[in-house]
Amino acid sequence: MALLDSQLCIHTPGSHFVAYEALRNLPEPESMGSRHLPVPHWKLVDTIRDQVADRGWTVHKEKLGISQKGKRLFGTMQLRGPDTMDGMDTCFGFRSSTNQSFAIRGVAGSRIFVCDNLVLSGDEFVLNRKSTTLLNLPQMVSVALNKFIDQGKQLLLDIDLMKQNWIDNQTAKLRIFNLFHQGAMPLHLFDNVCGNYFSPQDEHVDCQPRTMWGLHNACTRAIKLLKPAAQFSASIDVGRQFHLATGDAQKLVTAH
Repeated sequence: MALLDSQLCIHTPGSHFVAYEALRNLPEPESMGSRHLPVPHWKLVDTIRDQVADRGWTVHKEKLGISQKGKRLFGTMQLRGPDTMDGMDTCFGFRSSTNQSFAIRGVAGSRIFVCDNLVLSGDEFVLNRKSTTLLNLPQMVSVALNKFIDQGKQLLLDIDLMKQNWIDNQTAKLRIFNLFHQGAMPLHLFDNVCGNYFSPQDEHVDCQPRTMWGLHNACTRAIKLLKPAAQFSASIDVGRQFHLATGDAQKLVTAH
């Protein structure tokens, strides 16, 4: 099971998913003022792709959506780098508009959620600029991806620590209790988490290690039963409980 995941929710009237080629067929965006220089959606996607490739990374999966008759763009990319673990894609999400309704904005992290109701959330905003005549698009994306890669490296270190952190059943029970007691997950998933960890199915090999990593995967498997928006909230809360991508994962090793 992949720890890293992305969700792209499209649900408002007039919104729909599109292929990249459809972005090329949209009318050329018009300037809405002397300082406004709209970035065509295809150009933003191309710039992100180029900057990803320049760093030796690849786009494994991509989801794009538009709304407001093509004036707004929403997207997620699952990226793989030279040090990416098997089955683990680091996620990058972004949104943009050509009608000044909002700035170009992006997130990166273990879980991201981009939605066309103007909600954009994630571990850290790494990209946030308005489309003006002073905008240097390649430079902006370059800086954002550098931050994104640094965060991804910290996440890999945290995962390694969790895989090495063996725990007994008593510690696992205490961690599960704390997760629910602190509201990181909805209570109705308690039995699912316990079942995933203490009695994992043969095909759920990710939950079988008696480590913090196995326990974390037991939680994320249960979270998949929730609706997308609730999945995002619970995933972020659980990630914080396990100190993922915060540089504090070492605390889990000494906390029991």
